[in-house]
Amino acid sequence: MVDDQVSTSNNKDLGSISQFEHESEAVQSGVWFGKEHFRANADGTIPEFLLLPADKDLNKKFDTLVLYWRRTNPRLINNKLTDSEEAAEKMFNYVFPRACIINWRNFKDRDGSEIPYTKENVLAYMERFPILRRKLMTAAISDATFMKDQIGDLVGE
Repeated sequence: MVDDQVSTSNNKDLGSISQFEHESEAVQSGVWFGKEHFRANADGTIPEFLLLPADKDLNKKFDTLVLYWRRTNPRLINNKLTDSEEAAEKMFNYVFPRACIINWRNFKDRDGSEIPYTKENVLAYMERFPILRRKLMTAAISDATFMKDQIGDLVGE
Protein backbone atom coordinates (compact mmCIF):
# COMPACT_ATOMS: atom_id res chain seq x y z
CA MET A 1 0.00 0.00 0.00
CA VAL A 2 1.32 3.46 -0.92
CA ASP A 3 1.85 5.86 2.02
CA ASP A 4 -0.66 8.45 0.86
CA GLN A 5 -3.45 5.88 0.54
CA VAL A 6 -5.55 5.09 3.58
CA SER A 7 -6.79 1.62 4.28
CA THR A 8 -10.52 1.55 4.98
CA SER A 9 -9.93 -1.15 7.56
CA ASN A 10 -8.02 1.43 9.67
CA ASN A 11 -10.89 3.95 9.49
CA LYS A 12 -13.73 2.12 11.23
CA ASP A 13 -14.28 4.89 13.79
CA LEU A 14 -14.39 7.97 11.55
CA GLY A 15 -17.54 9.29 13.24
CA SER A 16 -15.78 9.82 16.57
CA ILE A 17 -13.88 12.96 15.56
CA SER A 18 -16.36 15.27 17.26
CA GLN A 19 -14.39 18.50 16.93
CA PHE A 20 -15.05 18.38 13.17
CA GLU A 21 -18.72 17.44 13.30
CA HIS A 22 -21.48 19.94 12.63
CA GLU A 23 -24.43 19.86 14.97
CA SER A 24 -27.19 18.72 12.61
CA GLU A 25 -29.92 20.60 14.51
CA ALA A 26 -27.86 23.81 14.32
CA VAL A 27 -27.28 23.41 10.60
CA GLN A 28 -30.97 22.76 9.91
CA SER A 29 -32.69 25.04 12.44
CA GLY A 30 -30.08 27.70 13.12
CA VAL A 31 -27.99 28.98 16.01
CA TRP A 32 -28.67 32.10 18.07
CA PHE A 33 -25.68 34.39 17.66
CA GLY A 34 -25.04 37.53 19.67
CA LYS A 35 -24.77 37.06 23.42
CA GLU A 36 -20.99 37.47 23.57
CA HIS A 37 -20.77 39.75 20.56
CA PHE A 38 -23.11 42.69 21.07
CA ARG A 39 -23.71 45.27 23.79
CA ALA A 40 -26.88 45.10 25.80
CA ASN A 41 -29.88 47.28 25.01
CA ALA A 42 -30.97 49.85 27.61
CA ASP A 43 -33.27 47.23 29.16
CA GLY A 44 -30.42 44.72 29.51
CA THR A 45 -31.47 42.44 26.67
CA ILE A 46 -28.89 41.55 24.04
CA PRO A 47 -29.66 41.48 20.31
CA GLU A 48 -29.44 37.99 18.87
CA PHE A 49 -29.74 36.71 15.33
CA LEU A 50 -30.79 33.21 14.31
CA LEU A 51 -28.25 32.18 11.69
CA LEU A 52 -27.97 29.36 9.21
CA PRO A 53 -24.58 28.51 7.71
CA ALA A 54 -23.37 30.44 4.67
CA ASP A 55 -22.32 27.24 2.96
CA LYS A 56 -23.75 25.74 -0.21
CA ASP A 57 -23.30 22.21 1.12
CA LEU A 58 -25.11 22.90 4.40
CA ASN A 59 -27.75 25.47 3.38
CA LYS A 60 -29.78 24.65 0.27
CA LYS A 61 -31.35 28.13 0.11
CA PHE A 62 -27.88 29.69 0.14
CA ASP A 63 -26.84 27.48 -2.77
CA THR A 64 -30.04 28.22 -4.71
CA LEU A 65 -29.66 32.00 -4.27
CA VAL A 66 -25.99 31.92 -5.31
CA LEU A 67 -26.98 30.12 -8.51
CA TYR A 68 -29.85 32.57 -9.09
CA TRP A 69 -27.58 35.59 -8.55
CA ARG A 70 -24.95 34.22 -10.93
CA ARG A 71 -27.57 33.65 -13.64
CA THR A 72 -29.14 37.10 -13.29
CA ASN A 73 -26.08 39.25 -12.64
CA PRO A 74 -24.97 41.22 -15.71
CA ARG A 75 -21.31 41.02 -14.65
CA LEU A 76 -21.28 37.32 -15.40
CA ILE A 77 -19.34 36.57 -18.58
CA ASN A 78 -18.55 32.98 -19.50
CA ASN A 79 -19.14 31.95 -15.89
CA LYS A 80 -16.41 34.36 -14.67
CA LEU A 81 -17.08 37.62 -12.91
CA THR A 82 -15.36 40.60 -14.54
CA ASP A 83 -14.51 42.33 -11.27
CA SER A 84 -14.46 39.29 -9.02
CA GLU A 85 -13.88 40.93 -5.62
CA GLU A 86 -16.58 43.56 -6.06
CA ALA A 87 -18.99 41.11 -7.68
CA ALA A 88 -18.41 38.47 -4.99
CA GLU A 89 -19.16 41.05 -2.30
CA LYS A 90 -22.34 42.11 -4.09
CA MET A 91 -23.37 38.50 -4.51
CA PHE A 92 -22.78 37.72 -0.84
CA ASN A 93 -24.59 40.90 0.25
CA TYR A 94 -27.57 39.74 -1.82
CA VAL A 95 -27.53 36.08 -0.75
CA PHE A 96 -26.53 36.30 2.92
CA PRO A 97 -29.48 38.18 4.45
CA ARG A 98 -31.98 36.18 2.39
CA ALA A 99 -30.56 32.74 3.16
CA CYS A 100 -28.77 32.97 6.50
CA ILE A 101 -30.61 35.36 8.85
CA ILE A 102 -33.85 33.55 9.63
CA ASN A 103 -34.98 35.43 12.74
CA TRP A 104 -33.88 37.86 15.43
CA ARG A 105 -34.80 38.78 18.97
CA ASN A 106 -34.11 41.79 21.20
CA PHE A 107 -33.30 43.89 18.13
CA LYS A 108 -34.47 47.34 19.19
CA ASP A 109 -34.44 50.91 17.96
CA ARG A 110 -33.05 53.87 19.93
CA ASP A 111 -36.35 54.28 21.79
CA GLY A 112 -36.22 50.66 22.98
CA SER A 113 -39.03 49.48 20.71
CA GLU A 114 -38.65 45.99 19.32
CA ILE A 115 -37.95 45.96 15.57
CA PRO A 116 -40.01 43.14 14.10
CA TYR A 117 -38.25 40.48 12.06
CA THR A 118 -39.33 40.72 8.44
CA LYS A 119 -37.37 40.03 5.27
CA GLU A 120 -37.72 43.73 4.39
CA ASN A 121 -36.26 44.77 7.76
CA VAL A 122 -33.40 42.29 7.42
CA LEU A 123 -32.49 43.67 4.00
CA ALA A 124 -32.81 47.30 5.12
CA TYR A 125 -30.75 46.91 8.30
CA MET A 126 -28.05 44.80 6.69
CA GLU A 127 -27.63 47.48 4.03
CA ARG A 128 -27.74 50.34 6.52
CA PHE A 129 -25.28 48.80 8.99
CA PRO A 130 -22.39 47.17 7.09
CA ILE A 131 -20.41 46.47 10.28
CA LEU A 132 -23.32 44.46 11.69
CA ARG A 133 -23.71 42.67 8.34
CA ARG A 134 -20.01 41.77 8.21
CA LYS A 135 -20.05 40.52 11.82
CA LEU A 136 -23.04 38.26 11.11
CA MET A 137 -21.58 37.14 7.78
CA THR A 138 -18.35 36.17 9.52
CA ALA A 139 -20.30 34.09 12.04
CA ALA A 140 -22.36 32.40 9.32
CA ILE A 141 -19.21 31.54 7.36
CA SER A 142 -17.37 30.18 10.39
CA ASP A 143 -17.68 26.44 10.89
CA ALA A 144 -17.09 27.00 14.60
CA THR A 145 -20.50 28.68 14.89
CA PHE A 146 -22.16 25.38 13.99
CA MET A 147 -19.75 22.84 15.54
CA LYS A 148 -20.94 20.56 18.31
CA ASP A 149 -18.28 21.74 20.74
CA GLN A 150 -18.91 25.46 20.13
CA ILE A 151 -22.68 25.86 20.15
CA GLY A 152 -24.34 28.01 22.75
CA ASP A 153 -28.09 28.26 22.28
CA LEU A 154 -29.91 26.14 19.78
CA VAL A 155 -33.30 27.19 18.50
CA GLY A 156 -35.25 25.29 21.15
CA GLU A 157 -33.28 26.71 24.08
